[in-house]
Amino acid sequence: MKYSVALVSAFAAASMAGPVETRQNKKPFVERTRDDFFAKECRDGPHSPTSEFCLGTREYCMRKGYKSEGEPFDSVQDCFRSRETPAFQEPPSGKQRFDACATDSRYWGDLWMQTSEACLGTVEFCNQKIYEKDGEPFDSPEACVDSRKTPQSGANKEVSKGDDIRQKQAEFCTNNKLGLTEAACKILSAQCAFENQDATSFDAIAECVEDRA
Repeated sequence: MKYSVALVSAFAAASMAGPVETRQNKKPFVERTRDDFFAKECRDGPHSPTSEFCLGTREYCMRKGYKSEGEPFDSVQDCFRSRETPAFQEPPSGKQRFDACATDSRYWGDLWMQTSEACLGTVEFCNQKIYEKDGEPFDSPEACVDSRKTPQSGANKEVSKGDDIRQKQAEFCTNNKLGLTEAACKILSAQCAFENQDATSFDAIAECVEDRA
């Protein structure tokens, strides 16, 4: 069974009731970087090319980078489960789609972005079962879409630290005054969140993004 694209807005706006996944003690989900950023910060920069910071969570777990980092996982799926799930994404349009799908990129290393969740949107990403290639532990497209839902006000009004930071990240990047595209801002903020896991508010993450912009 596939999710209809018509349900995108309903999922994004309403987040239908369902089991609330506890995100406490989970590390942020780090998105993969564009090839030019990888070259500057990882291949020729201060960060290890095999770190989660450089590879992003999907590649880090798939390549079992956790073994060299000393994280005690028995499987790729356990690695994914230890991270927060990505936020629900609607299919971008206009300039946002141009940026999210890297249609302007000169690097072969950016071709992966054309099948990324940021480019396709969550519903299409899950319907195509791209999560199977990435190793995310879902049994169906429905389970994939459900995992992206963020608990909102209602029967359970508790908002975890992870949810609060992700909401502020989205607001910060949508309205950023740093001259960054929204996609580039989200990549930087995810990496800054990874480096500032003990932060009690988004302020430290925002400051990190501003310093690097």
